Amino acid sequence: IDRGKPLIIASDTSPLPRSIGRLASAFSSRTVHPEAALTRKDKRRLARDFLKAWKGELPWKNQHEKDALVAGWYAWKRVKSTVSKVEKKSGSREMRDLALENIFLKGKPTIK
Repeated sequence: IDRGKPLIIASDTSPLPRSIGRLASAFSSRTVHPEAALTRKDKRRLARDFLKAWKGELPWKNQHEKDALVAGWYAWKRVKSTVSKVEKKSGSREMRDLALENIFLKGKPTIK
């Protein structure tokens, strides 16, 4: 992959779809998904939350893209504090990337 290895593969459903599990396995990535599938209300709330932080055009063109973005935003909210702590303590981009890889890939296989 040109831009690096995905550390986390996100889903908005529970249980985790097999295809997402296989994709994460192929990349040796962790999965992040809710304990119960996100409701439409949850997805609308997360989408509004994302749009408050987004400084561009509407980033999705259809419901599938919106659901994918919501899954990613849900995952980001779950790992944001860990990433922030690592960024504060790491001296370089390489150290940060190595630390995050160790944290996310050497721990439990799934964050719920």
